[in-house]
Amino acid sequence: MRRMKMSDFFKSAKFITTEFENYFSSKNSPWGQKKPRLYQHTDLIAWKGLPMFTTDFEVDSTDGAKLIFTSLGCVDIYINGKRLEGAEMMPGWSSYDKRTLYMERDIEDMLTVGKNRILAVVSSGWYTGRIAGERYGEEPPAVMLSIVSGGKVIVSTDESWKCTVGGQIKTADIWDGEYRNGGETGYDEISKPCFELDEDWENADVFNYGGEVTPFIGSEVKVRDALALKPQKITVSDGIVYNGSHYGKINVCEDNASLPVTMKIGQKITVDIGQETVGWLKIKVKAKKGTEIKMRYAEFLNDSGDMNRGNDGPEGSVYTINLRSALGKAYYVTGSDEAEIYRPVFTFFGYRYVELSADNEVEFIDMTAEIVGNDNIETGKIDTSNALVNKLFSNALWGQRSNYLSVPTDCPQRDERLGWTGDAQAFSVTAAYNANVYGFFRKWMQDMRDSQSESGGYADVNPRVGCCSSEDACAWGDAGVIIPYNLYKIYGDDTMIKEHFDSMDKYLTGLVSKYGYSGPIPRYGDWLAYDWCDNKFISSAYFVHDIDMMLEMCTVAGREDKIDYYKDMREKAYEFYCDNFMKDGVPVEQTQCNKIIALAFGLLSKEKEPEVADALAQQIKDNGDRLSCGFLRTYN
Repeated sequence: MRRMKMSDFFKSAKFITTEFENYFSSKNSPWGQKKPRLYQHTDLIAWKGLPMFTTDFEVDSTDGAKLIFTSLGCVDIYINGKRLEGAEMMPGWSSYDKRTLYMERDIEDMLTVGKNRILAVVSSGWYTGRIAGERYGEEPPAVMLSIVSGGKVIVSTDESWKCTVGGQIKTADIWDGEYRNGGETGYDEISKPCFELDEDWENADVFNYGGEVTPFIGSEVKVRDALALKPQKITVSDGIVYNGSHYGKINVCEDNASLPVTMKIGQKITVDIGQETVGWLKIKVKAKKGTEIKMRYAEFLNDSGDMNRGNDGPEGSVYTINLRSALGKAYYVTGSDEAEIYRPVFTFFGYRYVELSADNEVEFIDMTAEIVGNDNIETGKIDTSNALVNKLFSNALWGQRSNYLSVPTDCPQRDERLGWTGDAQAFSVTAAYNANVYGFFRKWMQDMRDSQSESGGYADVNPRVGCCSSEDACAWGDAGVIIPYNLYKIYGDDTMIKEHFDSMDKYLTGLVSKYGYSGPIPRYGDWLAYDWCDNKFISSAYFVHDIDMMLEMCTVAGREDKIDYYKDMREKAYEFYCDNFMKDGVPVEQTQCNKIIALAFGLLSKEKEPEVADALAQQIKDNGDRLSCGFLRTYN
């Protein structure tokens, strides 16, 4: 089969949508509000369902058949009773006001000669879920796809497709979770040609999308089967007993239960998977049809029941107040009296513990913590004779696995999960040693270009959302320069630098036009530092460092025409740095941060480097052999 060109694919395909009232609206963002509407103790609601789109089509041959698809929101696809496997939260997060990404799949084995049916279920995802904060408007989710075979388009989305709002998944949101009713007709059944659509199915509406649709790049979000975990501890409890605290403690019935385990009416089960991670708990259960099973995800357990310690419930119960307004829950209603398997589809959780409860007796036959994230091939490993060092490395690796999900996030559990740029650049070298993250970051640099302002600014988070979209922050906006440079030094691949060069040039030129040679805005400084270091010093030093990296990248990108320009910029930026923050060849301020930055960025003369390095070593020793700087300096 000849490869279809984009022009062929989209010649007939259209984005289709339908009216949809999103229960978890992007208007309900907690940012900037004193009292968010949603709290962690609020129940999930069985709302109206999600947009579903379907059509029937015929094929004479299945040879070489491909599905090419994209969506505004996250899409799950079924063909002839089979789910399209291989990736989750498709097609991932992009700057929807500028682009969405299309994916390709071989579907030869999913089709049959003759009549076929395809079904697409679309959630709001990153597009118009609460995480978006109205950044991309209030339009309902949409999907566009084509099936191609034999060098021609077999079927494409248009207004002839049938659609409705409904299905098993009643509500879904990245922050808040998912409610699924297994008693309703499954998507696999609806996607079979023999299933009769009722009068609720109407013709789809066409949505005129103003952004680009471009090929997916980088690694995909997947269930990483090799990392799956089993419960390390299962605790069965029944009510609360008094322990002298505000909330009391859970009344433990069985402290180390093994699977299968039965949870009686009124009891709760707390599952400890033994590792902070991201994804969901897949459960195999048997209960009376219509039983509602509730799952609350948490990172910690309440340690005392004492409100003065910040506990939000009885000792031994899941602690969830740190989720802020994110509900972090999954509810499932059983569809039969037989054994069933449930796992979420359109959400994910950052957790170690799961609290299970139900309105009927439930037998939990099996449980598996499925790890979800970008499938970056892991390449780095450290194994030492020191258990604490090994645990430190393990924690860093699990942190990377948990926060690299479509974009590099700051946290995977609460009402944030955003692509914070400062966090990402600070960890980028470590990440590159741990795994092959080149494609992952190449995609994210595309997001940064799409989010870049006309004046050249990179936002604090990328893709931009309804909050945290200030720009030009030192060490945060600088990620648009630092990450391409770091990954080139690690991998030796110049693709990202060449693709991103004009954007970096626009950013640095914009800084000069807006702020002179003082550098980017000193907004956050050395985040989480014990000792305060002048943010303006950090900003000035980072600006000189940016230019030094850019000078090297001019040659890599074949842009020698810009070298003199950046040499002049570097001279003026360094002059500003020395005039304002140096005396007698060393930093005026004498915190660990000042010394580390000056040494790491090569801002000292060769004669002064040993003096400053010795002073830093002594300073760390005098501090009990401890660093006192934040994460901007800890990674150097």
